Amino acid sequence: DADLAGMRAHRDNAEVQHAGLKAVVSLARGCAVGQAALVTAGKPDAVVAGLCAHRDDAVVQFNGLYAVALLAKDSAQAALVTAGAPDAVVAGLHAHPGVPVQHNGLYAVANLAQGCAAAQAALVTAGAPDAVVAGLRAHPGVQVQRAGLTAAFFLTRGCAAGQAALVTAGAPDAVVAGLCAHPSDAGVQRDGLTAAFYLTRGCAAGQAALVTAGAPDAVVAGLCAHPSDAGVQRFGLLTAAYLA
Repeated sequence: DADLAGMRAHRDNAEVQHAGLKAVVSLARGCAVGQAALVTAGKPDAVVAGLCAHRDDAVVQFNGLYAVALLAKDSAQAALVTAGAPDAVVAGLHAHPGVPVQHNGLYAVANLAQGCAAAQAALVTAGAPDAVVAGLRAHPGVQVQRAGLTAAFFLTRGCAAGQAALVTAGAPDAVVAGLCAHPSDAGVQRDGLTAAFYLTRGCAAGQAALVTAGAPDAVVAGLCAHPSDAGVQRFGLLTAAYLA
């Protein structure tokens, strides 16, 4: 509660916000009890306020987006959406194209969108699909690819608006590029094939765009490269069925 009061009292002081957000990250990382206590104390509002007040400060954005990602679980998702986290996260992604902020921002998108229809809708409205695709295109490394591909499939799972927006933004090409760039990485393959599946399910435009992007070859390559990975096999086969 003490650091929350400090963050609220000194919203315009970047150094105070940086320190407060770093404290949130330290308390929330790997600790469900800490996460719950932070939510109860009203930290979602303070985190979003810090992000909005210091949009151009890369350090504040780095820590604030990481804090959102760590806090965005269960009931905290709704609190973050109400506080305006979707807009703040997308704004941070647009303002800071470097790897550290992109990774944390895409991680935040993924966790906000996971199983939360209100967050999915708010993220789509805020422009998250374009931001996700831009991050995937700009940073071919494993870390950003995994965060971006995970964000893509949580934005599309059960969300037709997210599916359509990602297809329009060019996600099929970005997903296939990620799969082709990291054929030996089971994590990228699993996340990429999951994203491909949710882009194709019930979406003719997504199916057509993935075929044009070369998804059939990428799917087969992933299946052949990772025969013992259940996630790769499951989503690879499901995607193949929708692409056939």
